[in-house]
Amino acid sequence: MGANDITDKGVYRLGETLGIGSTDGAPPCQLVSVSLYNNKISDTGCHTLALALKNNVCLGHIDLAGNSITCAGAKELAGVLMETQSLREVVLAYNLIRDEGANALVTAVEQNRKIIKLELGGNHFSRKIMGRLEKALRENSKLHELEKLRERNAQVVHNPKP
Repeated sequence: MGANDITDKGVYRLGETLGIGSTDGAPPCQLVSVSLYNNKISDTGCHTLALALKNNVCLGHIDLAGNSITCAGAKELAGVLMETQSLREVVLAYNLIRDEGANALVTAVEQNRKIIKLELGGNHFSRKIMGRLEKALRENSKLHELEKLRERNAQVVHNPKP
């Protein structure tokens, strides 16, 4: 579904499919991966996705790169990441996330040791946040990959631990 101009309205319909707002009482969708990169999704759509993800027990990967998600949307997703039992990989590269949103995401990764990949490259945050990201990578043995912004270049850091 990447690069299809889904926008926030389309995300609402997707949220119904993932298990929120369903009028027919159907169980949540059994999708394991959703790619919504470059779809003009804002914090409004991110809010809808966060509600859907709270109810979805199967989704393991979500790609929201290249949208218009700011700190508000990142904080909503961080709240979900703290509690999710299924979501393992989150791609939020090239959005509009700054220190406040990145800080919330780092806190979520520190609390939920099941997250194995977090991509934040192409966002703009301080060296202090980059330090927290590096520390989270060192301390979370399951976090295998963390992409972050460093001096205008996205850098992927791999955890040497298995």
